[in-house]
Amino acid sequence: MIFEKERQGMQVTKAKDSTLQILRGLAITVVLVHHAISRIGVGGWMRNIDEILICFHMPAFFIVSGFLYQRNLKKYESEGKWNFLQKKAKHLLIPYMFWYVLLWIGVQVACLMGDSVKDMLTGIGFAPMGIGEMLYGLLTFEIYYVEHLWFLYVLFLYFLIHSLIGELGSSEAIFVIGILMGVSTCVIAYPNIISRFMIWFVFFSFGRFMERHEEVIIQIKEGKWLAPLLLFVVLSIARIFLFDVEPEINKYVLAIVRQIIKYTLGFLGVWLLYMVDRYLNRIKNRLTILVKIIGDYSYDIYLMHNPYFLALSSTVLYGFLGVNALLTIVIAVILGVSIPMIASKFIIRRFKILSFVMLGEG
Repeated sequence: MIFEKERQGMQVTKAKDSTLQILRGLAITVVLVHHAISRIGVGGWMRNIDEILICFHMPAFFIVSGFLYQRNLKKYESEGKWNFLQKKAKHLLIPYMFWYVLLWIGVQVACLMGDSVKDMLTGIGFAPMGIGEMLYGLLTFEIYYVEHLWFLYVLFLYFLIHSLIGELGSSEAIFVIGILMGVSTCVIAYPNIISRFMIWFVFFSFGRFMERHEEVIIQIKEGKWLAPLLLFVVLSIARIFLFDVEPEINKYVLAIVRQIIKYTLGFLGVWLLYMVDRYLNRIKNRLTILVKIIGDYSYDIYLMHNPYFLALSSTVLYGFLGVNALLTIVIAVILGVSIPMIASKFIIRRFKILSFVMLGEG
């Protein structure tokens, strides 16, 4: 997993090569920008940018997750599938349950302060729910407060499925099946968590495929950058156009075209992040160090940034104080990165119980 704190995973590259850490930092920053834009709900060019960001910020995580899984596959198999899944459940599902239940408790307590607070929370998506609804949402992800946590749920399912199919999961056939699974969501209304599983499966499988076929990475490194960049721009324009316009064609055909464009932008967007990654690795300046540090804390940032810091600050700054939208996004992203890093370094990681329930470590 791109966020994993397993020390083996953080050392998979050659000495002094910070490729994965930097990619973590870039990817989590894109996630925070996306969440900030979507929280303030602006239109125009910012909304268009957001429509492009959502195509590749999650693919980056899943590709690297699959890559690391394939790299450590022999170790996982030697430990046994059950031990492997236990470790993944601790690392992914315990934080998933903790942050979900914590927010539910917070909303319940806040609503006791009066109807005005209750109405305000309901208006921004945090309506109070009973314990039965909370447990239902926790298991099915049909009712939820912390939407970004779906990644933990789906990633655990990927580990479960891939532990069963073994080396088949890194084959071209599984890659094609993954694409077909994603396209099927255009014509079949799956339950929420199953839909997400189907859509992003191809990227995890592609990560495994890349690690198994080193020549793919070499071709990406040595390939020309101009043509992929132009294709990215053209498809971005096409996606924005299709978002605003409803052509006179079959709705299922339109949905499939949109999905294919989204997938292509997903792969191209991850390629762009990798190009930036290589550049930062080459110049090795202060920005490189900063992005690497953000990458080292990317899992912590992911778990804590939304809604506790980023969404709250975006709502207050833009919705209540009337701060400029761009400035709001910048401030929200800075807070969403820095506060979790500080809290994790000086508090959470220093106490085993906190590290266990909040980060799934220890």
